[in-house]
Amino acid sequence: MEKSSALIARRAWNDGCWRLHSGSEEEIGKGYDSDAQAFVAGQNIGAITSLVPAGDIVREMTETAARILVTNAGAVITGGARL
Repeated sequence: MEKSSALIARRAWNDGCWRLHSGSEEEIGKGYDSDAQAFVAGQNIGAITSLVPAGDIVREMTETAARILVTNAGAVITGGARL
């Protein structure tokens, strides 16, 4: 196992995991194994620790923004988020 993310990326490239994302017709032309192919969305999956519904995220962001506005700017928010 490699000890740095740069070495991991280099190994993945050498193993052909990034052929679809290379932007090179020559690389794509070499063919690829879909079982070994890396897909951009999956490369950071280790950073995900939980799945939160989008509505919950939007509510939390709205409430946080409203709280910042009220606290820091003295703004009055009406008809929107309830703190």
